[in-house]
Amino acid sequence: MSETSQTPTERSSASPSWRRSIIGLLAFVVAFSVPVAVTAWLERSNESTDVNASQMTRSKVHADTALQRSDVDEAALHLSDLLAADPLNSHARFRLAGCYHKKFLTIRQKLALTTSGSEADSLKRAAREAKQNAVLAYRKSQDSLRYRERSGFQLATLHAQSNDREQTLNALRQWLEGERGDVELLSRTSVFDFLKDDPEFWKIVGQLQSP
Repeated sequence: MSETSQTPTERSSASPSWRRSIIGLLAFVVAFSVPVAVTAWLERSNESTDVNASQMTRSKVHADTALQRSDVDEAALHLSDLLAADPLNSHARFRLAGCYHKKFLTIRQKLALTTSGSEADSLKRAAREAKQNAVLAYRKSQDSLRYRERSGFQLATLHAQSNDREQTLNALRQWLEGERGDVELLSRTSVFDFLKDDPEFWKIVGQLQSP
């Protein structure tokens, strides 16, 4: 037998040592790579958070600037971007509803001065779209305690400005729920004057006045 040959007993005694070396090497690799991977993930996560925060700040600034210029379309675009990054931002949601509301009123003013049939049809479609967007945004804003009362009242105002009697009354009833209504605010808002011949309106006023 050659000097380099190993008996089965010698190979058996060497195997555990060899396996222990492999296991030790794997343990080292895992121990080194896992913290590195976690650190890299945290860095990417922090970078993503920083980017999102920066984007939200820019969207807010751009929206504020657009509103100062009374450019509700641009403001709505930036507020929508802000909400895409932060869907729970109730302040941005309420402001977005206000943009659509103002756009609806602006279109209605243009419509009142329009004599062209085709242009009037186009403005009516745009007014419907703006109102639908405002209604949706106001309703979503009502999910926030901070804006629930204001959104409810603004929604009723929007329907009143559309001369929609039933929708206005329904919105006022919802506004009344939870004792959120304000009879003085309701009585001094002239947009609701067209309801003053309706018993349902006075029923709402009576509920507001009840202790």
